Amino acid sequence: MYKIVVLGEGGIGKTTLLEVIRKNVMDLRTVQMTIGVQFHEIQVEYEDENIIFQVWDFGGQPQFKKMGVFDKFSQGSDGALFCFDLSDYETLLTIPDWVELAPYCKSENVAKILIGTKADLDEDTDENLIQEYVEKFKFHHFMRTSSISKQNINNVFVKMAEIIFSLKK
Repeated sequence: MYKIVVLGEGGIGKTTLLEVIRKNVMDLRTVQMTIGVQFHEIQVEYEDENIIFQVWDFGGQPQFKKMGVFDKFSQGSDGALFCFDLSDYETLLTIPDWVELAPYCKSENVAKILIGTKADLDEDTDENLIQEYVEKFKFHHFMRTSSISKQNINNVFVKMAEIIFSLKK
């Protein structure tokens, strides 16, 4: 089992993304805000193996950031999804804050993917800044996703498995 943390501002679609991956939720209005942290189990097939991820989905509202638990709860992670809303430029600007809140995830041994959510909406983002973050924070991959159109939904954890396996070699 591999531990994955999911980090990013509140309301950007982290929990919705996970619910669509786990349960193929169709009515996205039923997904509720994460309070503190929620735990999920996600399974994928990778190289003829059944890979199990224990996913720690952190609430991104300011009151949860002040709790000071992200650094402790991210310890022992095999991977991290750092998420922002492609339709809200301000959420991209918070990625450095999230990297600082989870210092364990800075390790080169932790698989890191930068996820742009809500790819089905009009984008309000900066490709140069995304590339800068990928290089500066050593993200292994950048991926656009949409819980509505299902863009890359099935690829998120397959890519995570691929990166984790490559780091373990």
